[in-house]
Amino acid sequence: MMMVFLSVFSTRAVVGVVDYNSCLSQLIPCMSYLFDGTPNPGDECCAAAQALDNMAMASVSDKSEFCSCIKKFAVTPPTDFNRAYQLPILCKLKTPISRDIDC
Repeated sequence: MMMVFLSVFSTRAVVGVVDYNSCLSQLIPCMSYLFDGTPNPGDECCAAAQALDNMAMASVSDKSEFCSCIKKFAVTPPTDFNRAYQLPILCKLKTPISRDIDC
């Protein structure tokens, strides 16, 4: 069932519409890294984060939505902010993660 959910979501992602709920849903593969202390984000997490990052480049509004989503998500418990901060480096994202980023 999870694969169906992610497949449907991935199809939607191609459209280039980023909103908070779709952003959070897309980041499901990153939960074990961000919450549970898994040592690295893994290929699925990076692929999902890169897909969102690429979608964010489609328009100014998508970039702003993605930035806002990541910023909120990164500082909301139980997310480990230090791990969230490393995600752009580890997954080669264009969008930085910072508490102070101006979206």
